[in-house]
Amino acid sequence: GFHMEKQLPVLQVQMFGKEKITYGGKAIILGKNSLTKAMKLLLILLHSSEEGIARQRLLEDLFGREELADASNNLRVTLFRLKKMLVSSGLPEHEYIITKNGKFYWDSPMETKVDVLVFKELIEKAEKEKDQESAMALRKESCEMYAGEFLQKLSGDEWVIMESVHYKNMYAEALEKLCDYLLEQKEYEEVLKLTNVACDMYPFDEWQSYRMDCYIAMNRYKEALKEYENTAKLLIEELGMRPSERMMNQFKSMSAHISNRPQIINEIKEGLQEEKLHKGAFFCTLPGFRDTYRVIRRTM
Repeated sequence: GFHMEKQLPVLQVQMFGKEKITYGGKAIILGKNSLTKAMKLLLILLHSSEEGIARQRLLEDLFGREELADASNNLRVTLFRLKKMLVSSGLPEHEYIITKNGKFYWDSPMETKVDVLVFKELIEKAEKEKDQESAMALRKESCEMYAGEFLQKLSGDEWVIMESVHYKNMYAEALEKLCDYLLEQKEYEEVLKLTNVACDMYPFDEWQSYRMDCYIAMNRYKEALKEYENTAKLLIEELGMRPSERMMNQFKSMSAHISNRPQIINEIKEGLQEEKLHKGAFFCTLPGFRDTYRVIRRTM
């Protein structure tokens, strides 16, 4: 009953980035392979929280388009395995999975905390919040929780792909609102910290341009330039794309600043020198080659 609930540790579930389940400070990864059907079933049930999941949907998510003919029997076996594994991994004896009106529900004697669900809740709260500062605090908390793409190891499963896109969009939208707000507040270090994580996770989504904004506002032009160069190189080499309009404009305004500062110009000149003079072929990217070609033609 209720009294017991108070004393049990919380079951902590992480689904952003890698899947991880801990109970009473001890990691529970079920079975040798953490991605058995039983583990997948557990993750699906934990994710569907108190809304539960309809039987047909559960079968599709768990077995994909594989033989759905044998799925009912497989589901029975998987449910049985999961219950045994939960108890053998150190959780108290309990039913854990209940069915009601054709739906399956996760039911545990201890409190269950799922990072993705907390994340979703924070974002929804922020949207409803009238006070801007409080809303931003909620957004900050939600962005800090987003520790990587939803269930990365399961990224081949259809239901995971759908959810993953959905969560990524929620994260991007919250982070954008947060960065715009923090820039207004001149909280540059905070923006650099938040976008550092975003750039690692999504190097092609141009969160770098927020970093350039910060560096320019802080008069750290050399770092802004470096950020631009690295991003441009990444976009061109990996995607064959040029930086966005916004980034190009940042680059132009930065260049204007830099041209009035002799000490920065000297540093840039030094950066242009090659370590030692190389003879022979010169390797460069296509855009680099194009620029060089045009310069040489003009010189001629």
